[in-house]
Amino acid sequence: MILPFTLRVNTCSILSAPSNNVQKWVSESGFRFSVSKTTCVHFHRQRIYTEPALHLDSQPIPVKGEAKFLGVVFDSKLTFYNHVQYFKKKCLKALNLLRVVGHMDWGADRATLFRLYRTLVQSKLDYGSIIYGSAKKHVLRALDPIHHQGLHIALGAFRTTPIKSLYAEAGEPSLRHRRIKIKEKFSNHYAVFTDGSKLEEKVAAAAYFPEHPNRSKATRLRDGASVFSAELEGIALALTEIKKLTKYHKNFVIYRDSLSALQAIQSKNFKVIDIRRLYNLIRKFPPYVHISFVWIPAHVGIQGNENVDKLAKAALNRTSTSGKLICYSDLKPKINTYIKSVWQSDWDAEGANKLHEVLPNLGEDLHRRGEGGGRKLETAMCRLRVGHTWLTQSYLLKNEQPFCYACDSLYTVRHILIECPDFQDTRRKYFSVTDMYRLFREVNPSRILGYLKDLGVY
Repeated sequence: MILPFTLRVNTCSILSAPSNNVQKWVSESGFRFSVSKTTCVHFHRQRIYTEPALHLDSQPIPVKGEAKFLGVVFDSKLTFYNHVQYFKKKCLKALNLLRVVGHMDWGADRATLFRLYRTLVQSKLDYGSIIYGSAKKHVLRALDPIHHQGLHIALGAFRTTPIKSLYAEAGEPSLRHRRIKIKEKFSNHYAVFTDGSKLEEKVAAAAYFPEHPNRSKATRLRDGASVFSAELEGIALALTEIKKLTKYHKNFVIYRDSLSALQAIQSKNFKVIDIRRLYNLIRKFPPYVHISFVWIPAHVGIQGNENVDKLAKAALNRTSTSGKLICYSDLKPKINTYIKSVWQSDWDAEGANKLHEVLPNLGEDLHRRGEGGGRKLETAMCRLRVGHTWLTQSYLLKNEQPFCYACDSLYTVRHILIECPDFQDTRRKYFSVTDMYRLFREVNPSRILGYLKDLGVY
């Protein structure tokens, strides 16, 4: 809740009504708020003030001087000093990596260093700048050295190089100019939110227009389609409706909470039929129309995103579906699942197979558990899991059946590792498990091989 008020009025009386409404909604809907994760921040610029006393489930909500929301630290006076210091520390750590990669003799080239800088440092400086950019100039100036150090490293410039020369050589504006650019980037854009939703086999997509809600569209796809296809279908719905608005607007921005869909569009993965379809829609727009795609986090209280999510979920209950066929790529997971089930059935019939006791379920990658000692260790562990080693199975090549020298039982990997009673004292030094399944999951490979070395068989 964000409520404006002056301190001449009883703050608790103002906040009590909304707080009670929230509590009522919680009790009716079954939703639960975590009191330990709930914080009250009193935003003000007064020297003398009274902190509000709020309660949730009869427990007091702690009043703090700051709180982090979506990665931005909001302090009670909105100076953003702590946020700037917090980001400064994060960026300094990222610059250390840049220094290592940017060695003067054997380091990466300039283009690679600039990509790393923009990815690891500049992206952090840009994030939330629309909000914290309102801080005082002396607070924001604390981030300038980070920007300058990053440019120094990427360019390989000498430490005495003038700042203005760094900007000109790198083609990068100052942080102040970048903040202005970001602030104005989408200020005159027509916003659209899109989303895809899936519940069991039902799939739906939607496009929400905040300025004209009556233009919002939603559709249900055929059962079995993937969420990825639903995300792309939501964008297609938006583009189709945007085309009708090009007479009145030139700049549009489509907000999505699916990063994979935007990456597929950016990479121009034309193997996906829906990507080709989107590009065909975009090519039909007049040349003066500009469409931007922006990724936003999901379920973080952005109203347009919440509305399109509700629209898509409501479309799941529709009885009719669109005539759009399921993309062949949506069937690949089902095919893979079927093949794996058939393979698993065949493997389940191999109960006498030595490896089946160790690996009853296909797909588990046991060779990564604690290994990393090189080819020799990997080979030894593979042969132990499979149950075929030179010591125990060479008789298949020489027609000589091996027997245990200690108890005269049939010599097998299982017998050596967990069965032979004469090896029990030595075995206890390294592990105490009594079955092959747990042995290769709970015991470090080095201890298994240490046990075999102690026996003199490895």
